[in-house]
Amino acid sequence: MIKDWWLSCETNRQDHPRCSRTLSGRYIIDPTRTPLPNRCVRVTPISANVVDPNEFGLDLRLEETQDSYGRYICLSHTRQSSTTESNYNDRLSGRRFDQLSPLFVHAFRVAAQFGIRYIWIDSLCIIQDNAGDWAQESVKMGRYYQLATFTLMSTFPLEDTALFAGYSPPTPNKVVRLPYRDKTGVQRGHFYVYPPH
Repeated sequence: MIKDWWLSCETNRQDHPRCSRTLSGRYIIDPTRTPLPNRCVRVTPISANVVDPNEFGLDLRLEETQDSYGRYICLSHTRQSSTTESNYNDRLSGRRFDQLSPLFVHAFRVAAQFGIRYIWIDSLCIIQDNAGDWAQESVKMGRYYQLATFTLMSTFPLEDTALFAGYSPPTPNKVVRLPYRDKTGVQRGHFYVYPPH
């Protein structure tokens, strides 16, 4: 389903003009020439078998992108595994990714299945116990999400929950729709809010 939505936006840009613009509508986003976040996890398939849940099949490395451009996706989630000063260098060299939750593994597989090389996850790409890094990167989060090819979202707090496992849509009578307005006050869409499980 996600792939169908994505391909529809990618191949029918004239029919989806808002999909390729920032929320303000002022800028057109070229997903192939998007500035990458300062750090991303680079996802490289090392096996053709990236669907089998028993086979990881991916090389993962935290990468400092150094003002590179490309396509990336984001994962929005409740707090899980973190990059810290103590594991930062290991993650740059591709180590210490072996004890990630199934949610992260699933998100990496989605990136690989879509042929997208990078994924941005705040808890992995921001050094969580470095106040300077957090202050510098946290102010860019809105831009990172806005320029991503797409964002995967999980609202489940459990460490052992895969991305879509156990999901059931909220009941309509619990969903609240709020208007989204740009800086000029013009309504540009909606936010949908519902209580946590």
